Amino acid sequence: MIHQFRHDLQEPRYYLKLKELKKINRLKVSDIEEKETWRWNYYRIAYREVASNTNARTVISTILPKKLLCGHKLFVETISVEKKNFKTSLSTEQKFFSTGVFNSFVFDYLARFLVSTTVSKTYFMRLPFPRLENGDLYFDETVERSAKLICYAPEFNELAESVGLNWEKDGIPPSEEIQRIKLRGEIDAMVAKIYQLNKTQFEHVLNSVKAGKDSDTPLKRYMDKIKAEALKAYGKL
Repeated sequence: MIHQFRHDLQEPRYYLKLKELKKINRLKVSDIEEKETWRWNYYRIAYREVASNTNARTVISTILPKKLLCGHKLFVETISVEKKNFKTSLSTEQKFFSTGVFNSFVFDYLARFLVSTTVSKTYFMRLPFPRLENGDLYFDETVERSAKLICYAPEFNELAESVGLNWEKDGIPPSEEIQRIKLRGEIDAMVAKIYQLNKTQFEHVLNSVKAGKDSDTPLKRYMDKIKAEALKAYGKL
């Protein structure tokens, strides 16, 4: 089970036979060339279809590690064959940036106007998304923070190194709650700036976020901490 910036919210319940998987997940350039691979050999961005506009978070996205397969309730990035080469839909940096935006309060706010019980691809494609690239304002900063939030497990070492993160050199990935809250708040603030929200508009978005009916729950306290950190970070941008 996935959650925002996490792929391991729950232990896998099923294991599949490799021989059968290779038949249905194979990507081959042609029948003549012995050039083939499998979709699970790639890091892929994914988001969860099951949702609600009354949940604490409507859009839930992360990057899947290699050798991980999932059911039809996750929309997963496509791996395709192009000009006799295998190609992912997004660059590594774009994966991290997209995940950061998808998991932001601002993007979630927009999604809740369309979503009722499922985040269908039709709804998802209608949501306004910033088309930024390397070097654009807040792109690289969002990539860096998303990478730190996602690449906390050994299975992401290769992906982390591709964007300049080296945990052996730079220290362990941020696993403590306070560290992750700070990173998430900074991403939320930058996404608000990318969408050109002023402080009043951003506060309105944050105030619209509800974490259940109870006034004091662990989830609500966690969300409130992220919102407070986001406002603090926004004031520094």
